[in-house]
Amino acid sequence: MPNPSYDVVIPIYKVNPKWIVECLDSVLAQKIQAWRVIIVDGTPLDDDMADAIAAVCLDYVNSDPRFHYLRQDADVEGVGGARNQGIAYGDAPWVAFLDGDDYWYPDHLSFIQEVLDEKDLPTWADGELAEPLVIYTAADTHILMESLKGGEVTSWETTIGYYPEAWRIQPIHTYFRLMGMPPVTSQVVVRRDRLEAIGGFDDRLAIVEDTDCWMRVIVQHGDSKDSLAPFSPLGSVVQCDAVGGYHRLHESNTTNAGPQTAAKYAEGGIWAKFKEAGDICMARHPRPAPEYLAEHTPFEMKEGYADWLVAATGGVNRPQVLKGLDDLDPDLSKPWFAPH
Repeated sequence: MPNPSYDVVIPIYKVNPKWIVECLDSVLAQKIQAWRVIIVDGTPLDDDMADAIAAVCLDYVNSDPRFHYLRQDADVEGVGGARNQGIAYGDAPWVAFLDGDDYWYPDHLSFIQEVLDEKDLPTWADGELAEPLVIYTAADTHILMESLKGGEVTSWETTIGYYPEAWRIQPIHTYFRLMGMPPVTSQVVVRRDRLEAIGGFDDRLAIVEDTDCWMRVIVQHGDSKDSLAPFSPLGSVVQCDAVGGYHRLHESNTTNAGPQTAAKYAEGGIWAKFKEAGDICMARHPRPAPEYLAEHTPFEMKEGYADWLVAATGGVNRPQVLKGLDDLDPDLSKPWFAPH
């Protein structure tokens, strides 16, 4: 088999087998076929769904050599750890992520490849190429809205992970863009060498491990604000002007306190793990206060741009205007990020 261009890492934890079929079939249906699928199954072996999940996955493995099935190692925790195990198994230059309860549309990888083949890519202020390191498409989804008065449930069809205002952000500031404009994980493709350089996902994070990973991919990064260099980025983030898949929202999502990860059973419950993730991310990722931007950006920003950038990327589900880096809400139970 020729070397694939994309390793598709698919973590699975107690996923409905019918959804897994949809997920894997969607990879088979891609117009670009230069891929290898790496399934990492963390479903406990004594779970009622374990045999059915394994059987579905092995059907694909036995019918197509591009499918690979791994049991999640006992010492690997959570979805971030599962993805890291899948990354380590492969060697393709680009790593695509797809959760087992989501699926792609047939053009998803084609949209990504168009970016890689494009000559008119983002450039830094000095005109040099801002090489793409993180590329993503948007996703369709259905959100169930329940009336607080009558209890009626309405299905709301929408697109998530696409931000028209993102095009206004200078490539050098895309680190901050990820704070307020996070892509859907199943739509993201990342360059392998950068994933390996940062050690992949932080498996301590029960939530926002994806956004944290993309932010660390595009900059030289340490564990504190002082060692972070968001204005010396190694590359850029590219949002495809396209919808490439379907993100399934359901009661078992981690962000709904669902049981996909070990966080559900951690001491103090999943909300304690969310608080821990907030603590780590607040310390690791500084927010883009206008004064900080003005001091560290190596070119003169247009009037109003810094204020707009803060408002656009200062954090989802948080007050969008910040007065300064030291004037932050100390309540870390309200982290700057929002799950999607």
